[in-house]
Amino acid sequence: MTIIDPTMQDLLSAINSFKDELREDISSIKRDTEATRNDVAALTSTVQQNTAAYRALSADMAYLKHAMALARPTAELIINGIPAQCGLAHQDILIRVLTHLRLPGFHNDFISINKIDLKPNGSSRDTTRQYFALKVLCKSVEIRNAIIEAKRGLGTITVLELFPELSINGFNANKIYVNEFLPSSTYALLKKAKTAAKNAGYKRVWARNGNIFVRKVALRSYLSPLNRT
Repeated sequence: MTIIDPTMQDLLSAINSFKDELREDISSIKRDTEATRNDVAALTSTVQQNTAAYRALSADMAYLKHAMALARPTAELIINGIPAQCGLAHQDILIRVLTHLRLPGFHNDFISINKIDLKPNGSSRDTTRQYFALKVLCKSVEIRNAIIEAKRGLGTITVLELFPELSINGFNANKIYVNEFLPSSTYALLKKAKTAAKNAGYKRVWARNGNIFVRKVALRSYLSPLNRT
């Protein structure tokens, strides 16, 4: 028979009690760790979802911004068909066009003028068939539209009428065009619309403020130019 000292008995009891408490603490820590792991997993999933949603929203915002930029009317026009031999300054060419359109009060209503080199007709060595265009940024859409409507109301402008000093044989009868400057995507759509309209029997297709219009008859109505003197 083993006799245990009461002091040792108390010590063993204390140790066993401590072991039980330690086991409970370890179990509690395991439960807390598992809960924390689940919380971290849920948080990670939420972050990933929010990140994906943010990226999708950013893409939508970028697309919307691009679409709004395309839809927003610009104040640009293009003067096309200018002979390469024309040595006038860009501003002087614009002033000559405006004067011919009887819009002298518009001479200072533009912000910038940029030259656009165009592919020559025929042989690239034939300088009499080379021409360029000017892209003009007007101070407002209304001014741009008034200039274009004045050109449409006047009708055809030939190279000889605008640049009589050049007197280029075979080029004098060529036309000078004044139109709204369109983004490449809108211009491509305009060309497709003209083809489709022609096949469908429509007589007129035109662009205004970035929008494309189709009319069954060829009748045109013009807006009066802004009253500038």
